[in-house]
Amino acid sequence: MTVWADRFEGGFSQIIVWFWSIQAHQDSEPFESKFGKRRIDASALLVVGRDSGVVSADRLRLEWRRDHVVVASQKIWRCTFDELLRDHIALCSRSTPPSYLDYLRKRHVTAIIAGDDHVDCREAFEQLHERYGVRTLRTDCGGTLNGVLLQAGLVDELSVLVNPSLVGGHTRASLPFVDAPDPTAPDDVLRLRLLDVERVKGDVLWLRYQVIRSS
Repeated sequence: MTVWADRFEGGFSQIIVWFWSIQAHQDSEPFESKFGKRRIDASALLVVGRDSGVVSADRLRLEWRRDHVVVASQKIWRCTFDELLRDHIALCSRSTPPSYLDYLRKRHVTAIIAGDDHVDCREAFEQLHERYGVRTLRTDCGGTLNGVLLQAGLVDELSVLVNPSLVGGHTRASLPFVDAPDPTAPDDVLRLRLLDVERVKGDVLWLRYQVIRSS
């Protein structure tokens, strides 16, 4: 048995227990109260030590388990702590200070350089696809990045959570969903097509829209 084997088996056994617990308690009121619905989709990630503790033969065993072992019809993803760190990517422009790029390098964060004075999101996303095979990106962001991505035509779908609360007063600052120039013509208005509506918890609604691009 190798150094990581006992911890791997222990973690894998715990994942089996979690999946069993999910299946055993689904379709119950306590389950719905906790997760907002009576059934959920779940995935599992098992982190196994550091790269230094995994030799080549062990890595082949780990990769085989990742590709072939399933629990409740779900693949169990595995990686090392070092792989988690290496998977961090920072989008930078050509004007990013060299000192900051060196800061990222020392922390094993990959920097993608795209754009001159600011990050060119289209160029950055193309590099993500070419270098890592990325085909789908999800962003959880504020109005500024929302506006940049929408104006660049890089958004296929919008996901919106509606919380039924009214906010009033004259001193409360507003946080725009999209921070972009006001449209100057009807053709500049972004049109959406409703794809799905789901009540996720209490009275909160999850709305999914397709972005309709002008021809």
